Amino acid sequence: MPKVSFILPAYKQRYLREAIASVLSQTFMDFELVVVDDASPENLKEVVDGFQDSRLSYHRNEQNIGGKDLVAAWNHAMEYATCEWCVLASDDDCYAPAYLETLLALAEKYPKADLLHCRIACMDENGAVTSVGEYRAEWESCWEMLYYRGVRRSLQMAPEFMFRRSALEKIGGFVNFPQAIFTDDATWYALAKDKGVVCAHQCLLKWRMSGINICTCRDNVVRKAKATLQFQEWLHCFMEIVPVKSAEDETYKRLVSKDIDSSIWQNLESFLKSLAFPQWLKTMKSLEIKDASLKKYLWHNRFKRLCTLHW
Repeated sequence: MPKVSFILPAYKQRYLREAIASVLSQTFMDFELVVVDDASPENLKEVVDGFQDSRLSYHRNEQNIGGKDLVAAWNHAMEYATCEWCVLASDDDCYAPAYLETLLALAEKYPKADLLHCRIACMDENGAVTSVGEYRAEWESCWEMLYYRGVRRSLQMAPEFMFRRSALEKIGGFVNFPQAIFTDDATWYALAKDKGVVCAHQCLLKWRMSGINICTCRDNVVRKAKATLQFQEWLHCFMEIVPVKSAEDETYKRLVSKDIDSSIWQNLESFLKSLAFPQWLKTMKSLEIKDASLKKYLWHNRFKRLCTLHW
């Protein structure tokens, strides 16, 4: 049986060939790559059939799942995994050849860990690198991860992670938020709760900012805003059960507790700022925000932007 399952939920054809090629070019060769076509209107099977590799398989959903519930599509795709270690790949990103070899070596070094990842680089539609992720400690506790990702917003994306399938099943699959906004963050926090997370210092994934992926697309702003508020509520409940195992954890817990809300609010405001004022006002009403501090923050930022535009 292969050692790792790359599960690739696919819908877009444009970069799929490049994404598949990057997985099949791994220096560690004992893996499977499962492409799950989410009833795409494009001919993804033709792309897959262009590769002659026994490690590659193709499955097509009878109906589109991700259009209604993207996280359900991820969880469905995971049903095709056969290995203990898994990677949720994407149809437009590229792995370095040493990705798998490097993370598996770290898995041997930290045998208790359920979650590993690497530094990443962002690239544009043409593959040119536009930014590079920060260095992170080789091992972080959950509180440290919450601080650097949740508060400091360290660059991090779902496809960079390798995780134990049994651990994901234990928490009930990927944590579900609308549009999968914050789904990966919440899921990785949950998997790191007791055993922490391991990070490779090398940049081993290029994540594409194409304007057609879920993170950069500007549609469904209301759903994204609602997901952000749901994530904030989830995170407060989750933080109550994260163990504190060291003095460092105590420090990170204090910093996270102090600043996590403002970090989430910045994300919420970034979604809302693209709206014209009438739409913004309608969205604010639909969100039914009860937190007075959050209301004040959003109104203050809107007023500042209006003044800037006026002058």
